[in-house]
Amino acid sequence: MNLSIQPLTTNQICAMLQWQYDGPYALYNMQTNDEAGQIAFFSDPANGYFAIVNEIGEFLGTCNYGADGRVPGGTYDDSAIDIGISMRPDLTGKGNGHIYAAAVFNFARQHYPTLNLRVTIAEFNGRSQRVCEKHGFQITQRFVRESDQRPFVIMTGQ
Repeated sequence: MNLSIQPLTTNQICAMLQWQYDGPYALYNMQTNDEAGQIAFFSDPANGYFAIVNEIGEFLGTCNYGADGRVPGGTYDDSAIDIGISMRPDLTGKGNGHIYAAAVFNFARQHYPTLNLRVTIAEFNGRSQRVCEKHGFQITQRFVRESDQRPFVIMTGQ
């Protein structure tokens, strides 16, 4: 599978806002009370959001680079670029996370070559943690998000 990272389109943002994850992964469901505001946020290049697409242009997921990858309660500095990754709900749990992560991390290495890479993951999300470990990331911090007392881990890699 050949993946690329591209700017998000309005249609992709609207699709992403409708994604619904099951069980504990519902944590990642978007609140769409202000669709116009969310479209403006996700399409603003300053917020670092991109689409993950395959070789035929199919929209598979999103990634982001920058401060929006941080979770309140964690301790962050400027030695790393914060990265977020999301996959379409129907594509999760099928063993392809390492392929998506490789594309996202390679893009980061090309565009932020002097920084380490950092991800923040809900502690229950062992699948995402295992994917990151396969890419050389290690847990460097554990913390509890202030708003709901949910535990998270911060993992860093190069």
